[in-house]
Formats: sequence, structure tokens, C-alpha cells
Amino acid sequence: MRKAMLVLAVLGLAGSLWAADPSLGTWKLNVAQSKFSGPAPKEATLVYKAVGDEIEVAVAGTEANGSPISYKYTRPQAGGATKWVGPPPAFATASNTAIVTVISPSESYLTILKDGKQVEAVHEVISKDAKSMQLLVKGKDSQGKPFETIEVFDKQ
Repeated sequence: MRKAMLVLAVLGLAGSLWAADPSLGTWKLNVAQSKFSGPAPKEATLVYKAVGDEIEVAVAGTEANGSPISYKYTRPQAGGATKWVGPPPAFATASNTAIVTVISPSESYLTILKDGKQVEAVHEVISKDAKSMQLLVKGKDSQGKPFETIEVFDKQ
């Protein structure tokens, strides 16, 4: 009976940690604090929402050239393969796979593979006060040239 109570207590704690996931909510790109290796988007918003045992991420904004940014994906809260919700964005192809590795509720890695080879890695870190999030993005562009960006988002 004591072991069962301990297991239930641990599961309850794990559930409350996910309930307090600092990524949930709306994040706006702080273009002034971000550093891009190419043209910076005019604006971007990320919305993280818990949907069952997954996190849905909606991305919206405007590219530097004025074209719209709009797509959604889901990922398991504990990490794993992402899935597109609706049509994938133009940069994604059928041969792309994205895997999320959750380090803690405030830190994760997104590894993007194309034909089984890593083409991009995103390190997401949420500040201790949960008011800002930094995405360090490293990868190769469509011409195979390496790039690195630091995207800073402010919690709304």
C-alpha cells in the first residue's frame, strides 16, 4: 500500500511539472535582441498549447520579404517525433523528420533530419523567470552553407 501511494505521489508530481510547463503560452519574436545570419523576419509569434499528452506549436508571422509564415506541429510532451497539423510549410519535405529531446520543462533540443542526415538543430532554453526564450538554431541552408541564428522570444 505504501509503495502504491509513493508511485501515485511521484506520478502526481510528474503531472504537475508538465502542467506548469513554462513553454505553454504565446511568445513574440524580439527582433532587436535576435541575431540572424540572413534577413530577419519582420515578426513572428509562437503559441505553445497542451493538447492531451502533446504540445501543439503554432507558428505565425511575416518573412522579411513580406511572405506569410504559418504552420503547426505537435510533439509529445516527453519528447519524440513531431507531426504536422495541416499542410507542412514550404521548407519541409516528405523526407524531413524532426525529433524533440526534452532535457527539462525549460530546455529541449529539436533535431531535423533530411533523408536520415541531420540538417538542423535547435536548442530551446526558457529563462528561469519564464519571461524569455532563446532558440539557438544551427544548420545548413538549401545551398549547403552553414548558418546559425539566435532567436529571442518574449512571453506575452
